[in-house]
Order: sequence, then C-alpha cells, then structure tokens
Amino acid sequence: FTFQGDVSYYCSGTVNLSSPTTIEGGTVVKFTNTSSAKIIITGAIDCQTGPYRPAVFTSKDDNTVGQAIGGSTGFPTNYYGNGLQINTTDKTLHDLRFSYAGRAVSLLFDYGQINLAHMQFVHCQYAIDSDDANTIVVDNALFYSVTNVLKGSTRLLLEGQHLTVDQCDKFF
Repeated sequence: FTFQGDVSYYCSGTVNLSSPTTIEGGTVVKFTNTSSAKIIITGAIDCQTGPYRPAVFTSKDDNTVGQAIGGSTGFPTNYYGNGLQINTTDKTLHDLRFSYAGRAVSLLFDYGQINLAHMQFVHCQYAIDSDDANTIVVDNALFYSVTNVLKGSTRLLLEGQHLTVDQCDKFF
C-alpha cells in the first residue's frame, strides 16, 4: 500500500498492511477518537518523506493540516487512535509527525530494533510504546506535551541524540 503525498486518509478502525508499505511525504492520516483506530504494518516500510515533506498522523478534528474530515470540530481534544503499530524489527521511520495520538508508535515485536529519525510527537499520550526487550534508536526528535515519552518494560534500551523534551509528564 502507498500513502500518497498530498492525500488525506481517514482511519476509523484497524487497518492491516503487509509488505511493502510506502509513506510518501505530504501524506496526512487522520484518526477517529477510538482506540481501535490504528495502522498495523507487517513487513517492509519505505518512508519517502523528508525534512520539508513529512508525513502527518493526527486527529480527525485537526483542520490545520490536510483536508477537513466530515464532522470535524476543528478543535482536537484528548487522544485519537493508536497510530502506527510496527510488527517487524529493523525498520527505519523518519520525517513523521504525530499529534493527538493515544499511542503514536507501538512496537509489536520482541528483541528487535527500530530507528526513528527526525520525528515529532505533539500532544500524545504515549509517543513510543514497547513492552518487550527492544532497542529504540532515536535521532533528532521533538516530544512536546506528551504524557509518556517512552512506555515499556525495564528491558528496553533507548539510544538517543538530539532530543527535545518539553512539557512532558514522564520520560519513562
């Protein structure tokens, strides 16, 4: 599946995507306000995003980006959906922005690694969620107004550089 640039998508339930999944710069994915709204990706991920063309994952009520969704209030509150759930290890996600997510990026694998670069997490409950022994490499990320930057077990390893964390309740 390809999330096409300059196209807005609406996610109102669970979406399962298998290999390959392409995320183009400029795509906007808007989630409804239920925990069942999530995108589970199994297999290859190709982020064709860049510093001036990120992909945005946000609330259906966020009219600041992409096309307005029917029934949108234009004023997001609380948390919407559970973002991206990655089911295979050794993936790299870059130039993505998550806003108003219950869980922005969740790891569904054991004893693996994910690389996150040039990411933004704004007004999210959990930015990164992994309950198993995984290595999370984060390079250049903004965490603003996030309840928990990292949610997981004590067996997690976080390697990070150039992290900006502001107005967050808990780091881990």
